[in-house]
Amino acid sequence: MPTPRLPTNGALTEAPGLSYRCRRTPPGRSEDTTRRRQAFVLVVMVSLALWPGRAWADKPERLPIPTEDLSIPAGACPFPVSFHVVTNNEHTITWSDAEGNPIRTIIQGQVVLEITNTATGTSVTRNVSGPGTITYADMLFVGRGSQLFFFFPNELGPGTPGSMFINRGRVVEFLGTPRKIISQTGQQEDLCATLSVSGSG
Repeated sequence: MPTPRLPTNGALTEAPGLSYRCRRTPPGRSEDTTRRRQAFVLVVMVSLALWPGRAWADKPERLPIPTEDLSIPAGACPFPVSFHVVTNNEHTITWSDAEGNPIRTIIQGQVVLEITNTATGTSVTRNVSGPGTITYADMLFVGRGSQLFFFFPNELGPGTPGSMFINRGRVVEFLGTPRKIISQTGQQEDLCATLSVSGSG
């Protein structure tokens, strides 16, 4: 079965247990930025070298999610954005079948990020801890609580715009190709709009 991309903490802590398929770099987005985003989360976050080994069906495996600071070019927002990790103690718990194929992953813990419009210096600090669950049979991510997502143009399908937001509620995302937000409830904060305002918050 294909391995899905973890949403962010979108994009910031891309959890162990998943391997990322390389995507063609969107216009205006460098290969280096693509590699850094894959290594960042998500998310994650991000980092192929950090994925865990196989966990047998009778013994779920718990692993920390390393996270590093990241800067991305304009695209998700009309301006470049940087993410600084203030707090991170997130981890995953993965259940696998007898052959070692992952069945379900739980992502939990705390992640606090300082998010900055690097063109103006406007900065906000947000708790984006989740938690979330991935089920591999249907390639779905179900996020609850506060989750950060960012998407570059066309990442959710041809013609879709860039976006960056925090969802405080429940999100169901399809992790196949293209990625798709299936349902979304609760309150959303448009981070591009937040960071367009001068000052800090």
